Amino acid sequence: MRALSATAVLLLVVLSGSLLVGGAGPEDDDFYAMRKNFELFGSVYEELVGTYMTRIDPERFMRTGMTAMLGTLDPWTDFLDEADNVQIDLRGRRLLGDVGLNLGRRDGRITVLLPDESASAYRQGVRTGDVVVSVGGAVVDSLSVPDVQELLRGEPGSVVDVVVERDGAGQLAFRLRREPQTTRNVSFAERLPSPEDDVVYLRLDRFGQAAGAELAQAYRALETAGPVRAVVLDLRNNPGGLLSQAIAVSQLFLPKGSLVVSTRGRAPESNRAYHTEGDPVIAEIPVAVLVNGYSASASEIVAGALQDHDRAAIVGTPSFGKGLVQVFRDLPYNTMLKVTMARYTTPSGRGIRKDALEAHGASSSESFRTVSGRTIREGYGVEPEVGVAEPVVGPLEQALEREAAFFLYAGTIVAERGSDLEALLRGGSRLDLGDDEVDGFRAWLEGRGFEFRTPFEQALGGLETGDRSSGVRQAWDDLLRAARRERDGAFDRERERIARRLSEETAARLLGSTDLVRSSLSGDAALRSALELLGDRTRYEATLKPR
Repeated sequence: MRALSATAVLLLVVLSGSLLVGGAGPEDDDFYAMRKNFELFGSVYEELVGTYMTRIDPERFMRTGMTAMLGTLDPWTDFLDEADNVQIDLRGRRLLGDVGLNLGRRDGRITVLLPDESASAYRQGVRTGDVVVSVGGAVVDSLSVPDVQELLRGEPGSVVDVVVERDGAGQLAFRLRREPQTTRNVSFAERLPSPEDDVVYLRLDRFGQAAGAELAQAYRALETAGPVRAVVLDLRNNPGGLLSQAIAVSQLFLPKGSLVVSTRGRAPESNRAYHTEGDPVIAEIPVAVLVNGYSASASEIVAGALQDHDRAAIVGTPSFGKGLVQVFRDLPYNTMLKVTMARYTTPSGRGIRKDALEAHGASSSESFRTVSGRTIREGYGVEPEVGVAEPVVGPLEQALEREAAFFLYAGTIVAERGSDLEALLRGGSRLDLGDDEVDGFRAWLEGRGFEFRTPFEQALGGLETGDRSSGVRQAWDDLLRAARRERDGAFDRERERIARRLSEETAARLLGSTDLVRSSLSGDAALRSALELLGDRTRYEATLKPR
């Protein structure tokens, strides 16, 4: 009876929806298909509930169906249950104070990954790598990371007692002051070292509230120190944010009235065009925008707009390629549906989404052009004019990263040599750890019983043969020995990358976020390529002209 009621309700909803549309039209076939398949769905549900050999859990059964249904759509259309909504609500609360600790689980323990250098915890001495022992007297070993972060939050102005454990120092007690939460969009802004110090570097980490105003303020503050010849806007690893702030950031570079982005969807109200409304703050001077595979959404809107208007050269690797618009729709029982309602297109009309060709049936031969007439492709994210390959990460480095080995051993290095290394870094030098530290790391891994299998070994593990003839056995043993030689040589093959990762993790424990960014820029290949391009005005202008 329950199943019949469910079928009846579903049919009533669909029939009511079709009545609201009214009249015959191109969507009639869609409504017929919906009615037909709702009826089939109800019939299948009714038969299974009544005849399956064991009792079916209705909620689990229906949720499985919803998950499968949503799985046929894009990855960002999703059902949010009541628990998801509670987490969204907690994240949206801005009245609570915080101490500014970014936490994660490393080696099974709650660990400080990177404190906000502008917040109380960093100012009072908490550092990257500290293991949290207790918060407010509560031991945190059995708690989740979100639970510990909730314990750290409270009324602005209140204090919370935190005990941490640090390599070489034992347990340390702090009384941290909770402060109003602030989220910076611009994490770093500085004039880059050069003969004239006339290149401004701006790193935008997110498109939160007032991102455009924050970026403009950072630029104006640097502009007061003297003439600016060029600007580097770093959007790498920026996952996006508010559309309004993508418009505001684009407006800093583009002439008033310039088209920034359009949205296109099935519903008429989803088709809109967004233009700049003010005069640019950064006008005429050359601009390079850094992007990578983690630059998404609003980052791609800005990069795409500046590229289409020939206002900037894009440097790095192709962007993530999202380019979709989501809205939230309330559903019964405090649940919600996040649904994709439109796609973004850049000023030239191209889609940003990497599978845009399949998503809306565009022809692969369709071409798009910038204002100057340069040909650009659709369906590949925002592609750079100057490509800079990302470092190749070997299988051993990946395995060590999964085990947080670099992060953990950096604590040992700091415990032994921290004061000397910190003085080196504070003096402006870049930290480059040598063979002694790398060899010590290798010995440390062996002492911990770290095991690593190359992809070759893993493949062999699935090909074990039952043939015991001497010839086959000999060949098999030869393969196993070759695999072991490959594994043993992996450390030496990846030694340079391993040394670099150890240097980065060690520096992260000794420096605040601002100094850490400054230290990392000297070895940044994409930034180096951008500066080379901006330093050659003829090459820069040629890059933005049709070929």
